Amino acid sequence: MKSLIIPLALVVSASASAGDWVSVGASSQGAPASTSISSGNPVVPVAPITPVTAVNTPAQGNLMSELLMQIDQMQQEIAQLRGTVESQSMKIKRLEKDSETRYLDLDRRIVFLTTANGSGASATTPSASSTATTDTSASSSASTSVSSTASDSSAASSEPTSSASAEDAYNAAMALVKDKQFAAANKAFEQFVKTYPNDALTANAYYWNGEVYMVRQELASAITSFRKVIDKYPDHVKAPDATYKYAVALDKSGDKAGAIEWLKTVVKRYSGKADGTVRLAQSYLDKLNAGG
Repeated sequence: MKSLIIPLALVVSASASAGDWVSVGASSQGAPASTSISSGNPVVPVAPITPVTAVNTPAQGNLMSELLMQIDQMQQEIAQLRGTVESQSMKIKRLEKDSETRYLDLDRRIVFLTTANGSGASATTPSASSTATTDTSASSSASTSVSSTASDSSAASSEPTSSASAEDAYNAAMALVKDKQFAAANKAFEQFVKTYPNDALTANAYYWNGEVYMVRQELASAITSFRKVIDKYPDHVKAPDATYKYAVALDKSGDKAGAIEWLKTVVKRYSGKADGTVRLAQSYLDKLNAGG
């Protein structure tokens, strides 16, 4: 019995020396080295895996710095260009306004001179009559129309095909416009076109009738008068102005689409023939297209 206990104690002691004791409630952990040696297999150590980190070389750092610098320079240049464009736009608008003011002032002086001198009035008639196409407020439109009446009235005396009675009737209607008796002027023009439907001044009467209706804000009547000039007298000197004011009256009456189409017609039909009116039409067209 004693002989059996002694070898068993040696086995237990050998196991303990090999590190195989397991505490109660703990997981068993073997000794890899002892196990591998006892089994006769060689132990191959495994090297730990180290994380690979990206290394920025000096060349890459310089490239990034250069790209960032270029982007910054481009942003500065774009900002400068935007400032230049805005500045140029403001200058252009100011020049356009100054040009229009000078034009109207020159026209008033011409009208004053022709009214004062009486002679040579027919030579300045085209310039004076063209001011009626300037689209401003009702009050300024009225003053522009009045400033043009003297030259347009003097043109009546130079028409060889107009009778003396037609000239007198036309001049009388224009005098009412000059005196700002607009309601009476409309009646006089309406009577003129009925009495002298084939006279050389009938187209002028239709046009000025429309201008006076515009001043009085009677847009439907103005549209009718301007359309008479467009349809009956397409080659008349007043046709470009009548077409332009027809488009303006359409816009003021709420027909923006129709106004745009007729403004395009002015630009297309009268380029090279009535450039002053074409410029006004293009300016008004740009305003409508911009949502103004």
